[in-house]
Amino acid sequence: MLGGGLRSEASTLISSSPGIRSLQFLHQIIYSRLKQGDKVFYLAINKKPQIIRKQFRDYDWDISSFEKSGKFVFVDVYQKIMEKKSFDDLSRYVYDFIGKLKSRGLFAIDSLSSFLDIYGTSNEVMEFIKKISNSYKDMTMIAMLVEWPYKKSIISKLRDYFDCVINLKSIEKDIILRKYFTVSKANWIKRLQRRGIMFDVLYPGGVREYVPKILVTGPYNSGKSTFTHAISTKATSVDRLGTTVALDYGHVDYKEYVADVFGTPGQIRFDPLLNMLGHRAIGLFLVIDSTRPETFARAEEMISRCNASKLPYIVIANKQDLKSALSVNQIRKRLSLPKTAKIIPCIAVRKKGLNRALDALFNEIGG
Repeated sequence: MLGGGLRSEASTLISSSPGIRSLQFLHQIIYSRLKQGDKVFYLAINKKPQIIRKQFRDYDWDISSFEKSGKFVFVDVYQKIMEKKSFDDLSRYVYDFIGKLKSRGLFAIDSLSSFLDIYGTSNEVMEFIKKISNSYKDMTMIAMLVEWPYKKSIISKLRDYFDCVINLKSIEKDIILRKYFTVSKANWIKRLQRRGIMFDVLYPGGVREYVPKILVTGPYNSGKSTFTHAISTKATSVDRLGTTVALDYGHVDYKEYVADVFGTPGQIRFDPLLNMLGHRAIGLFLVIDSTRPETFARAEEMISRCNASKLPYIVIANKQDLKSALSVNQIRKRLSLPKTAKIIPCIAVRKKGLNRALDALFNEIGG
C-alpha cells in the first residue's frame, strides 16, 4: 500500500481512533527495523522506558541486546514531564537531541496525544510538533496520535504536517467490533489504495492482518475436516460417528495473518446451510479427493451453493499420496478450470502442502 514501506527522509503519522490498541503498530515497526540492523531513537512521552521495555517483552520482542549495542536509544521525555519541566525547557531538550543526531535510522514518537493533553494546542505547541515532524533529515520519522475530541482544525493541521498518514479505526459489523487500517496520505504515491485492512493484535506475536471468514468446502469424505484441523492453530468439530454433521471451526495463526476458518459438511442434506455459511466469506478452500473424479461435479455444485464463485479460492487436491490420484493437470481439465486457477497438491493427514495452500489463498486475498 505504501509502495515498498515507510520512506526515509519522510514522516509518517499513525492516527488512531480512541479504544484501539495502536501502540503495537509502532512497536512492531521498531522491532522489525532493529532486526534489519537499523538504529532506533524512541521519544518516550507516554510511559517510563522500563514500562515500554515490558510492553515489548509481552510480544516476545527482547530489545535489551539492541540497547546494550547502542542500536536502540530512549529519549526520556516522560521523566522531564514528571519533573514538571516547562514547555520551553522540554522543547529545547528535544531540539538539542535532534540536533545531535548523526546516524541514519528510525526516529519514533510514541504519543503526540499525551503531549497535547499536557501542554495544550497553542500555536507554539503546534509549531513545535510541526518542526520535529520535519526534522528527520535522512531518517524515517514516525509518530503516534490518538484522535481524542480535539478540534477538527487541530487534527487537520497535524495530518498536514506529515508526508504519510495511516488511520487505525474500528467498525461495528454484524454486532462484532472489527478494527482496520487505511492509508489516507502518502506523498510519494500517485494513486493510493483506499481499501481498509482488518487487523488483530496477538499476545505474543503483535499485529496481524485479520481474515474474519475463510470457508472450507468440498464433497463428502474429501478430507475437509482433516484439512481444517491441519491448518489451524486450534480447531473443533461437531460430528457424529466420525463424520462432520454441522461444521468445523478453526483459528489460523500463520505468518502475518490470523483467520477464522469454517468447514462445511459435505452431505446433500446439509445443502441449506451452504448459502448461510458462504455469507460474508473472504476466501475459500475447495477440498477434493484426487482419487474420485466422479465427485467433481458435486464440488462445483457446492461452490455455486456457497455463492463463492467470485471469491478468491484455492483448489486443494487432497490424497495425493494414493496411487490412483489424478495429477494437477488432469484435475484442472476435469473441473474445466482456467490456467490462472490455483490447484495445490496436498496430503492433509500428513500435513503436506498446507503452507503452499495458505500462502496461495492469502496472496489471493491480499492481492
